[in-house]
Amino acid sequence: MSARRFEGKVALITGGASGIGRCTVDIFAREGARIAVCDINGAAGVALTAQLQQRGADALFIEADVADGSCIEAVVRRVLERFGRIDILVNCAGAGRPGGTIEDQTESDWDWTFNLNLKAPWLFMKHAFPAMVRQGGGAVVNISSLAGLRVAPNSSPAYAASKSALVHLSEFAAVQYARAGIRVNVVAPGLTATPAVLAALNEQERVAIATQLHAIPRLARPEETAATIAWLCCDEAPILTGTTIPVDGGWAAR
Repeated sequence: MSARRFEGKVALITGGASGIGRCTVDIFAREGARIAVCDINGAAGVALTAQLQQRGADALFIEADVADGSCIEAVVRRVLERFGRIDILVNCAGAGRPGGTIEDQTESDWDWTFNLNLKAPWLFMKHAFPAMVRQGGGAVVNISSLAGLRVAPNSSPAYAASKSALVHLSEFAAVQYARAGIRVNVVAPGLTATPAVLAALNEQERVAIATQLHAIPRLARPEETAATIAWLCCDEAPILTGTTIPVDGGWAAR
């Protein structure tokens, strides 16, 4: 396996300033890609980009709230103006809000969650695909969740439904754009030790949920998920499209 799998490629990663997104950025940068990081957290994004540049990477940070879809076309345009192409798109930005039952879920939380988890990936693909078609192809990985494939504790109806819909949207895109050379796949993490999970659940809760759900009874590490994302985007997976890969310690098998 080449240590520079992404030499000369341009990778746009949303939600790239923390958690799984940041680990994904690190892999792509280390392996030669030019990087565009999009994140709502301006301070974290600026700091990350400075670190990447100090390591010799060609990196751009764009601060944006992708739950507000009106900014997404401008984000893609800026990446194309800077780098001239987009070879890799990773839609990693995503989140949910509390609301454990259908009755508890508010309409505003539902709309916000779908805007972030489903509408934003659709818009990024919509605006990036024309460039990918012109250049002869590209690779997209959309980050769903095991909560979108299985009923999960501590999830919300909006989060689960939006992540489930993202899987089918990705399959639809994969079939539509396969002959244009664009591959679209999904990674569905189980319980992962991201900053958001570590902040939301105490250690006892994390251990209990992981033990209940994962056949390998621990949380996944963000870098483990990032490694799967990177593999799906490299030339070693040229036939894979329309696929969902759980990174879940065996949760999906239960």
